[in-house]
Amino acid sequence: MAAESEPWFHPNLSGFEAEELLKRTVNGRFLFRPSQSNPRDCTLSIKTEGGVTHVRIKKNETGYHLFPDEVFPNLNSFVHHYMEAPLRLKDETLVHLLSPVLHNNEGHLPRDGEVKDHLNLEQDFEELPSYLYSQDKGNKIQNIHKNRYNASIPFDDNVISLKEPSVYGSTYINASPIKTASTGGLQAQYIATQGPLDTTISDFWRLVWQEQSSIIIMLTELVEL
Repeated sequence: MAAESEPWFHPNLSGFEAEELLKRTVNGRFLFRPSQSNPRDCTLSIKTEGGVTHVRIKKNETGYHLFPDEVFPNLNSFVHHYMEAPLRLKDETLVHLLSPVLHNNEGHLPRDGEVKDHLNLEQDFEELPSYLYSQDKGNKIQNIHKNRYNASIPFDDNVISLKEPSVYGSTYINASPIKTASTGGLQAQYIATQGPLDTTISDFWRLVWQEQSSIIIMLTELVEL
């Protein structure tokens, strides 16, 4: 896939405009734009502690790279890799890619001190995971019937696996862990899971027992309409 077709590539954005856009976001938000010094290359602009950092990503016959010994066939694989591992800059600074700013929603980011509940931000949220993370486990033939909703399936790298399955292959449950920032040395941990189906009630209680959940909060209706 060409860089220009990626949803987080901003083909007409300058360095100044990228800074104005990203400074209204949290650390780790990023975007790609054309390199002003070499049209063949591109620039990664990322919000960091010190403001906005611009990193030139070079392109050669084999792909894109920041360092010659680390080449990626396309920008999508570059992004996927550095959302999993920190990006080490030439000055040895480590930066973490959190989430991209999509080019079709750049005008809908909140301004300084302003919070917006905008349809485009919701669209941003819905579209973002679809090309970065896989949901193969929840879509397997033996697991698909365990999902209450087809549009709500855990990502493969953030799904809880049931241990000691009573039936071979029955480790899947529609549940994901949620970790929060530690406060005073304590870290609250949560589990987001669907309301159990008739066929997954036993799996639900296996999950509660396995993860030693002491509090259960039900957010669904008693009877679905």
